[in-house]
This record gives sequence, C-alpha cells and structure tokens, in this order.
Amino acid sequence: MSPSYQPLYCAGGVCGLVLRGGNIDRCPEKCATYKQCSMCLKHAHCGWCSLDDGNSTGRGVCTEGSLDSPTGGPSHSTCDLLFYLQESSLSGNLSAGSNSTAVSFNSSSRKPVFSWHYVHCPPENECLNNHHTCDNRSEECVDLTEGFQCVCGQGYKSEKNQCVPVCSQGCVRGSCVEPDVCRCNFGYVGANCSIQCQCNGHANCAGPDKLDQCLECHNNTKGSQCEKCKPLFVGDPTNNGQCVPCVDYCNGHTHVCINDSITSFPFSSISSDIPLDELEQYLGEGPTTSARCIGCSNRTTGDKCEECITGNFRGVEDHREHCRPCECHGHGDTCDPVTGENCNCQNNTESNSSCQSSGTSSSKNSNQQCWKMQCSKCRDSYMGTPTGGHQCYRQMTVDSKFCFDAKQLEECKMKPKPLYPGQTAFFVVQPRFMNVDIRVIVDVTQGALDLFLSPRDDTFVVNINSSTGAQVVDMDPRYHWRDDEYHDFSGGAAVRLNSVELLPPGTDTVNGTDHPHWSQQVFVVMEREGRGLTTFVTVNQKSTFLLVRGLRDRLVLTLPQDRHDLQATRFYLALTATSAGPEESLTRPSYGVVFFRQDQLHIDLFVFFSVFFSCFFLFLAACVVAWKAKQAADVRRARRRHVVEMLHMAKRPFASVTLVLDSSGAVTPPSTQSPHRKKRKQQYLTGVGEVRPVAIEPTDDGVAAVETVFVRLPGGSEAPVQLALASSLILLARVYPLNGRAFLRRRSSHAPS
Repeated sequence: MSPSYQPLYCAGGVCGLVLRGGNIDRCPEKCATYKQCSMCLKHAHCGWCSLDDGNSTGRGVCTEGSLDSPTGGPSHSTCDLLFYLQESSLSGNLSAGSNSTAVSFNSSSRKPVFSWHYVHCPPENECLNNHHTCDNRSEECVDLTEGFQCVCGQGYKSEKNQCVPVCSQGCVRGSCVEPDVCRCNFGYVGANCSIQCQCNGHANCAGPDKLDQCLECHNNTKGSQCEKCKPLFVGDPTNNGQCVPCVDYCNGHTHVCINDSITSFPFSSISSDIPLDELEQYLGEGPTTSARCIGCSNRTTGDKCEECITGNFRGVEDHREHCRPCECHGHGDTCDPVTGENCNCQNNTESNSSCQSSGTSSSKNSNQQCWKMQCSKCRDSYMGTPTGGHQCYRQMTVDSKFCFDAKQLEECKMKPKPLYPGQTAFFVVQPRFMNVDIRVIVDVTQGALDLFLSPRDDTFVVNINSSTGAQVVDMDPRYHWRDDEYHDFSGGAAVRLNSVELLPPGTDTVNGTDHPHWSQQVFVVMEREGRGLTTFVTVNQKSTFLLVRGLRDRLVLTLPQDRHDLQATRFYLALTATSAGPEESLTRPSYGVVFFRQDQLHIDLFVFFSVFFSCFFLFLAACVVAWKAKQAADVRRARRRHVVEMLHMAKRPFASVTLVLDSSGAVTPPSTQSPHRKKRKQQYLTGVGEVRPVAIEPTDDGVAAVETVFVRLPGGSEAPVQLALASSLILLARVYPLNGRAFLRRRSSHAPS
C-alpha cells in the first residue's frame, strides 16, 4: 500500500496486519509481550525501542508505534521512560526499581541512549544474550553482522537442514541418538543393535550375553520366551506371530475362546458375572491356531461365531454384524443367513416374486429391501395381508363345502386332515348375491371349536404360545377396547356390550394420560356359547365382531342382507380347535365342514314343465287305474249280489194256487185325464185286466219275468191279513204282447248284468 494512501485508508493512519486463515503465529498480540526485536518487528503495529550500549545486549522495549515514533505509553512518552516502566514492572517495585535504575545510570559515565526501530533490528550478539534459536545439544551459535548462524557441533552432521548425531560403529537395528550412542529397536541389543533377543520379538532381553532372559512380554504374550498367548487371546506368537484378542477372533460376538482340544468347559454360559481372573486362571493360556469360541452372542454360532443361528440373518457379508430374526411375518422360521430371503413361507403365503436376490426390488418400490417382503403375499384362492401377525383367508364360494384344513370336500373326504387343539383355519365369505341373506353353517363332527368373525381382514392376529406352541387368536393392538351402549334392533331396551374402536397412529396427552384420536369406526363385540345340537346366531348390526366359544355340533350363522353392505363387505372367519372338555384328551382333533348358502328361488321352465307333465300323467294314470279298480270291484259286487239274490229266490217257498181275480163291482176312480188319453190307456190295458203288477223282474233272456202284485185276501175286515204280495213267473210274450223282446232287450241293457 502506498504511504500516501495509508493515512486515508487506514483508521488513525496506521494499517494493521492483513491475516489469512491457518497462520496462527501471525495473530497479533500486545506488543509488550515480545521481548526480542526479531519477534517484535514481525508485527506491523509494533516497533522496538533499543537501548544503545557498547555490549550489544539487545535490550529494549517492544511497543506500539509507526514508522516515525512510538505511540504507546504516557503522553509525550519516550523510549527511555518506556524502558524504565518495563524494568520497574519486572522488579515489582516501581520506586525501588527507579532508584536502582537511576543509581545504575548515575554511576555510568554517560547517559543511556535509546533509538526507535520499526523496519530493521539494531545489531546485537544473539549468541551471548541467548536470543538465538540454535539447539544447544547439537548446534553451535556463530554471531554475524546481521543476525546469527547455527552450525552442527562436534559429533553431528548436517542432513536435510538438521544436525543428526554420528555413530562410527553404525546402528543396524536402531537409531543413533547421540554421538556413538545407539538406541536399539524393540527386541535387539548390542553396541550397534545387531543382536536379536530370543523372545520371539515380543520382549527385550537382559543383554547381549543374556538373550533368553526376557524382561517383560508384550503384545499379549506370556512365557519364559514369550512363546504363548495370554488367556482370552488366540494365535501362535513364536517367530513374531501375533496374539489376537478372542473378541476379534470371534468377530466381536464373545470374548472367550478356548483350544479346540478342550472337550469339557465348566462354565456353562458366558456372562459378565463370571470373574475375569477366575476365567483366566482356569484357561492358563490362550489357544494357538485351532480355537473355538464359547458363548456366541447376538444370535450367532460356529467356531468363530461367523454363522447365524437357524432362523436369523445378517443382511451383509460382514461377520461382525449382529444377526437378527428372519422377517417372515410369522409364517416361516428359516431364511437365507446372509440376505434374509427365501423364507419357508407357510400358512398359504408366499414372497414377492418381483424382488431380486441382490436385496432390492425391481418394481417401482425399489427402495424396499427384499428381506422385508418375505411371506407378504397370499397364494391363489386366498385373501388378506399376511403382515404383522395377520393371516391369509381361504376364499369360499356359495354351496362349496370345505374341511377344516381349507380343502374342498371333494379333495378331503377320503382322508380329511383334522385341526388339533391350538391350530387355526381361516376362511373368508365372499357373497355372490347382494340381496340374499347369508347363512354360514359350521358342522363339527368331532372335537370342539372357537369361531371368530370380523368384517375386516386386519382384525385378528395370531400369537404363538411359547410354552405350548399353540396358536392364540387375539385382536390387533390397533383396536382399542372400551365399554359402549348398544341398542337392540328388535325393539328391546339398550344393553351394555363390549365394543372396540380403531386406534390411529397418533395420540394426544391430556392430563398426563394418553388420549387417542378416535376414528369413526366403532365395532361391537358379540360373544356367544355353543349350546345344544344346533346353535343359531344372527348378526343384526354391521361392524360386528363375533366370538362363539365351545362349538361342538352345528352353528347356523345368519347375516341379513338388509343389515350388511354385501357389495363392499367380506366376512372373515377364524376357526380354532380347542379341547372339548377336561374329561377328554387335550390332543383330540376336530373334524367337520364349513360352508355358506344364499338360498333364492330359481325357476327353470324346462324342469318345471317336465316335472308338471310328469306329475300330471302320473296322476292321470293313477286315476285310470283307480277307475278300473272301482269298475272291477263294482262288477264283482254286482255278481255277488246277483248270486245272493238268486239263492234268496231259490229258498223262497212256492206252490201253485188258483186265484180268482174278480174285477166286477170295481169302482173306477174319477180321472182328470182327457178322453183321448183315457181311450189310449184303455187300449193299452186291453187283455190284461184290472190287475197291474207292482214290480216286474225280467230274466236275462227277456222271455220271462217275475211279476209281483198286491193280493187282497178274503175275510173282509175281520181277516187278520187283508193284503199280501204275490209273485209269479210269467211269460212276457203272453202277458205283455206289446212289449216284445226288442223292447225288453233295450231296457235290460241298462240293467246291471
């Protein structure tokens, strides 16, 4: 910067030092802290007040100033006053110091002279006043007109701008630290460090004549010549071998390793409670090359804890990483020990086929790792999201019967697979008709069941009992229990029932307690007991969870279509086999079938008319047969009556008598008929007389007949019997000539034969 521009640009006419990062030595301090001129003038705001005397002692004061004069100190200060002040502060007593200084200067032959130096330091002998920077051990100070020079001393030589000692005998396995003095490397001795100790490179020895007397074994070794590893270390330390800590040998999963030849180990389990000194005392020394790790933690196993226990994986190739359980979502127990893939998926689940073996997915969700997608899909014919303990449900169709092993009846009726106590089968009812009631029928032929029903597939989770291994169906923790009031749809009073409400992820804290954000989805929980041969249950409210316990025979579950949205709802069933009773075996399996129906009227015209006409013709044929049977019975009855009549007629008494039929004196009753008709009637009765038959019974051939007439017996009114019936066999042709055979035959044709 130009001196003419400096007063205008810099504050007070003096510019400070421009600093750059990383140069801490140039950071400005107070000028009074510098005691040497060379250090003082390195800072632009400092100058040097030098005491000029013949000895060139380099004494002076560093103070703030500019190119012309100092600016620090009292007003109108001079270098001599600053020097006096500095000397007084160093002595600790200003008056005493002043007097001594004054005495010193008064005794002098001349007055002390001070000079101001801002650019260059005054001449001085740095070697005498010890203002030089030479190493007193390896260098010598040489005073120059300006400054000084450091040269190497005796027994040293210059090498790379440094003075290094010189050893005439050399240092083979060490370094020269002083002239003709070597510092040997670890494990070497001798004047020139050329002799190696017999300690396998792990200790120093007592001297060149005691090479086998090792002083102190290092590198986790022990023994007279450091030929063994300490307990809890493994390796062969001979010939500069290393002793590796067991925790490193076992990939960080345990700190104990023993020789492979040890067959029995008294410590059954390794834990932090075992005293370390007791363990080391038992082991004595560490194993060599054949070592076996004891007490592998973090779900690892193997001689070096390099493998994962079955059912666990690492996710990386690094054996130091911890193993974690396989993420099979509860549907498998084994997987690839490195990638976590290839779970042995059970419960009708399978893994996502779009995930590749590299550990990433080739689909859009490529950021998901494959081990997180194991057993996360349901197989064909199954529904659900089998993650987080949820299951896959077998799809049921109308009138398709299924055994408890989720197979159709046609497949399992020969050899059905039962449900043992603690096992669970899952089904989903998918309605076919939206306007027809659903009837779910569960027939238990042997054993007992607990039935769970829900309109959602994420309601039930399956937990495994760690002691018995049985499957326990429970409600997902997202559903929170509470007491609620439920109105009976049948018109009865409100009753108290259990209900649950779906719990969202977020919760609030009110008055120190967790208060969830309740959703609008409220579910009623119904619980029933299986009683009798048939248990009838009707779910009249949607969003209902049903639990039927102790089902031993038949359950008829009705889901009315007017109470449920069959178009958007599926009904998920879980059947858990239980012990039928304390008196029965706990291992008795359960057999049976489950199906659902949606009954409705189906009219098939072909079948209808076929059945109608078949029934009609069958009825007509039955009528014909009945008529023929009746006709045959009538003929038989007429024949029998005719036989009876003939026998009766044959048994009647008969004889020939002579009757006088006197018609004289008979009074003809008055008649209302016309003369014409009366004449015709008289003509008709000509030759017959006044006697008319009461009845005429013609024979089969119509020739003869049995005629019955009324006969008045003699005796008048005094006779006991005055009137009688008389029958006679007559010839029709003689008695009734007008009634020929043709007439009688026509009339007889209508009579029963």
